[in-house]
Amino acid sequence: MPDILAEVRGSWLEGKQTAFLEAVHQAVVQALETPDDEPLARLIEYPAGSYLTPRSAGERFTRIEIVLFEGRSLEAKRELYRTMVQNLRPFDIPPGDVKVVLLETTSENVGFRGGQAACDVELGYSIRFEPLRARSVTASSAPFAAWAVLLHEPLISWATHEPERPCPSHPNRSRSSSRL
Repeated sequence: MPDILAEVRGSWLEGKQTAFLEAVHQAVVQALETPDDEPLARLIEYPAGSYLTPRSAGERFTRIEIVLFEGRSLEAKRELYRTMVQNLRPFDIPPGDVKVVLLETTSENVGFRGGQAACDVELGYSIRFEPLRARSVTASSAPFAAWAVLLHEPLISWATHEPERPCPSHPNRSRSSSRL
C-alpha cells in the first residue's frame, strides 16, 4: 500500500481528522485499485506560523505526498488527482487548494513484512503501466529528431524509463510484475 502524508495549516479539521485520512486513503484505493484494508496515512496539522503556503492558496491548502512503487500510468495518476479533489470536497477544501505529490520508488527500495524486499512479496494487486508509444519522425520533424538524439531524449518512451529487469531475489519475476 502506498504511504500517504497529508499536511494542512491550522486545526480547521476539528475532530474530523480520521474521516479526512479515510477520504484520502479511499482516493488512493479508488484510483490506483489498491487494497482497502491496508491504510497507511498520516496527518500533520502545522501551526499557522510554521507552514508557509503559496500566496494564492486559501486557509485550507492541503498538500498530500504519496510514496508508491513506480509504474502507474499517467491516466491512473490523473484519476488519482481527480478522485482526491472529489473526496476532499466534504471538508470544504477548494479544488485549487489540493496539491498531490507522488514520490515513486522501485520495489527493491522498500522493505517490510518481516524484513523482506517488496519485490520478493506478492501483494495481490497490479500496477497499470503506460503503453509503449512511438513518436513518428516526419520530414518536417526530422531536424527536431536530431536535436532529440543530441539531448538524449528517446524517440520511444517507456513508462518506467528503463527496461524491465529481473527482481534481484526472483530472477523469473520482473520488477513490473512485483506490485505495490
